[in-house]
Amino acid sequence: MKAIKEVVVLLVDDRSDSFVVVGRLLEMAGLLPANIHWKSNAYFDTLDIALLGSTIDVLFIDLSLPGGDDGYMLLTRLRRLAILQETRFVAITGHVSPEAVKRAREVGFDGFLSKPLDFRQFPVQLKRILAGEAVWDTL
Repeated sequence: MKAIKEVVVLLVDDRSDSFVVVGRLLEMAGLLPANIHWKSNAYFDTLDIALLGSTIDVLFIDLSLPGGDDGYMLLTRLRRLAILQETRFVAITGHVSPEAVKRAREVGFDGFLSKPLDFRQFPVQLKRILAGEAVWDTL
């Protein structure tokens, strides 16, 4: 695993404020400088990921995305990509329900975080995720 200060994060969320929040939380966790990238929808592929220039350590996926693919379908597609075999996938959503958590587990997410992200818990959660632990914070 990479040194903690070199963490590479990709956030897939249609809300730009989520990108800002995750960046601030990374800073509060002492993980900056970090490479944090943002995609606003589910329409990207291996080439887009390769163009980021590094392996992605954590990929946060909002479960509610605009267009045809939701976060569940996106994960199913991304899990097939060889370039992401070492990546940890974490669902993030403001719509927490037992059904959402169950489906996230079934499709293969490595964790689940509720929005709004808890600024006190996020640094610990992220370090656990990077260590390979499953983090299922469903409030």
